[in-house]
Amino acid sequence: QSSAGVLTSLPAKPAYLRRTSQRALALLAVLAAAGTANAATFTVTAAGDQTDLAAGNGVCQTSAGTCTLRAAIQETNALAAGAPHTIAFAIPSASFGPAAFATIVPASALPAITRVGTVLDGTTQTSAIGDTNPAVIGTGGSVGVDQVPLPVVPGPEVLIRDNAALTIGLDVQANAVQIRGLAIHGFGTGTTTGDIRVGNATNLTGVQIVGNVIGSRP
Repeated sequence: QSSAGVLTSLPAKPAYLRRTSQRALALLAVLAAAGTANAATFTVTAAGDQTDLAAGNGVCQTSAGTCTLRAAIQETNALAAGAPHTIAFAIPSASFGPAAFATIVPASALPAITRVGTVLDGTTQTSAIGDTNPAVIGTGGSVGVDQVPLPVVPGPEVLIRDNAALTIGLDVQANAVQIRGLAIHGFGTGTTTGDIRVGNATNLTGVQIVGNVIGSRP
């Protein structure tokens, strides 16, 4: 305080307030870090079917050093809930063989998708490797007096195919899951089985199945 009685500096904050502020800032930093850590992307780099080495460690890696669809689902399911996790694809075209797309053939049932908000995005294969399957499925145009538009779907670059008499291809057992840009073919025979199952005894909400080719090869 100056001689004229004018306050020239603020009084020091009491020690207990300083400690409270520091704790609040530390808590905010932890929460921010946790939010960032919870949002993960696992990129499938191989069409094999190996399991993840250590589900829940935040790394999709099999004994072969690759990331398979099975391992990516295991890793996604094992992570703590939080921001949505994404399963992307970047399978090298050298592994396609004569096909124009990657073919994943599970030897046993894939793990159910149980993490809320998981995004399984087959269109990322195109972004990562290129448009190796330029086919277009559907004729477009419209139909009926209401001129309902007929969809046109780009040919997927990833096919999930049954070769072991499996009843379910992709099993969605969580809310707000998105599956897009994949071809899924050959699974199941009955009304509660098939290429994609959404829920079973539980009613799910927010699930989106978009731009896939289901029940046919790409």
